[in-house]
Amino acid sequence: MSVDDFVKIILAVSVAFAIAGISFQIMRLLDKMTDLLKEASNPVKNISTLSDYLLEDYNEIRKVLRSTLNAIGSAGELFSSLKALSLFKGFIKKKSSSKENTEE
Repeated sequence: MSVDDFVKIILAVSVAFAIAGISFQIMRLLDKMTDLLKEASNPVKNISTLSDYLLEDYNEIRKVLRSTLNAIGSAGELFSSLKALSLFKGFIKKKSSSKENTEE
């Protein structure tokens, strides 16, 4: 075996070792990237859950406001009915007092 053959074998082994080392580092890099992507999906899931909770709260607030406005509308109708009744009562008193004045 000559020196040239020995140098070629050492060169081939060193190139193979370099390729194996680079491949190992790329695998580690890919593993870290997948871990980062998994961690990045957690906030997206949390935002989705948060938006679901906000939608539920919005629906509850909407129901409460709708029932409150319906109650206020009903109270307004009641007050307008009472006002009409009091006006009608006043009208009847005027009519009855005008009848009494005309009879006298």
